[in-house]
Amino acid sequence: MPRVVLVGVGPGNPELLTLRGKEAIERARVIMGREDLLSLFPHKVGIPLRGDENTMRVLIGQALEDFAEVTVLLSGDPMLFSLAKHLPASWSLEIVPGVSSFQYFLARLGIPWDHCAIVNCHATQELSRFVFALEQGDGVVVFAGRRLQALRILEIIGALREDAEVFAGKDLSLPGEWIGRGTPESLRKTLPEEDGLFLLFVPPGKRRGIRFLEDHELARGTVPLTKKETRMLLLGILELAPEMTVLEVGAGAGGMTVEMARRIPGGKVVAVEKDPKALGYLRENLRRFFVTNVEIHEGVAPFAIPERSYERVFIGGSGGNLREILKKSYALLEVGGRIVCSAVTLKTLEEATATLGTLCGGDVGVLSQSITRFVGGSQQGQSLNTVFIVWGRKP
Repeated sequence: MPRVVLVGVGPGNPELLTLRGKEAIERARVIMGREDLLSLFPHKVGIPLRGDENTMRVLIGQALEDFAEVTVLLSGDPMLFSLAKHLPASWSLEIVPGVSSFQYFLARLGIPWDHCAIVNCHATQELSRFVFALEQGDGVVVFAGRRLQALRILEIIGALREDAEVFAGKDLSLPGEWIGRGTPESLRKTLPEEDGLFLLFVPPGKRRGIRFLEDHELARGTVPLTKKETRMLLLGILELAPEMTVLEVGAGAGGMTVEMARRIPGGKVVAVEKDPKALGYLRENLRRFFVTNVEIHEGVAPFAIPERSYERVFIGGSGGNLREILKKSYALLEVGGRIVCSAVTLKTLEEATATLGTLCGGDVGVLSQSITRFVGGSQQGQSLNTVFIVWGRKP
């Protein structure tokens, strides 16, 4: 059986390599890794690893054809945001732990990290875990990667926690190490011009939870928008959790899209919408609230619904195809998953109730929501349209 030894070499300073790591490297016939890591051990036969995870997996596989065992050098710890999870289960692995750069960083700062969220934003546009942690008030360690991404991360911190004191580090433990602190805006101005690998730390803030957005905060023009009170009720019925995959049909301007995506860090909302005007507002709202875990599909449902499994389904608009949309969505829904439909007409209510009743074996919930708002200290209320909500579970 092919055998691979994964050695965590720490942030790059040889003094931080563990004794067990040194022993594993010394007994290795061949080592593989980034060229800067290989250069630390010039007396060993080294094979550079370049490219994405798939490319590196192929290169390691090719080396295993010539050597019964290869030792792979990985920065930091092999089990944290690393190559280990991308390797075949058929390979025999030995894991040699290493010191992660975030451990070194917080040790230099004298800050405990036992209650911090640790997120990887390096070379990715998907920042939902990071934004969720910020909005929750968590302390966050961010693997930001290159300077441009670090600047973007600081921009988001400034929008969500304007007065936070942020710590930044570059090329930690190496000769060019830099550590700075300040507000997000001040750090954007003082971040070193030279590129490198950046880490950021945002201390815990006030615990706030994920707030519900006010209607006026969302761009919509004349496109219909699910009202705040209805969004609150729908999100409760959906029972969302992190890392879920949610199908939304009839995303409109994105009121529910944004609210759902903000509550499933690491997950994804697959949003289907046919109206180009609504899609423009949807994209603007995603940008406005730093939502990165939404996949948009323009087209008419059910035909535009991607063929994959979903843990939740929300139908906010059907364009006259409700029965077909419900049938296809239900077929793609995982066992135990919930499907929720909102309606503003009796015809849609009757169709949703009858169709879901057949699909879910009669296990269907129905309610109506009537909202009266009192604004500006007035004693006279403003009533909104009644909304009907129908939901079921796939047994």
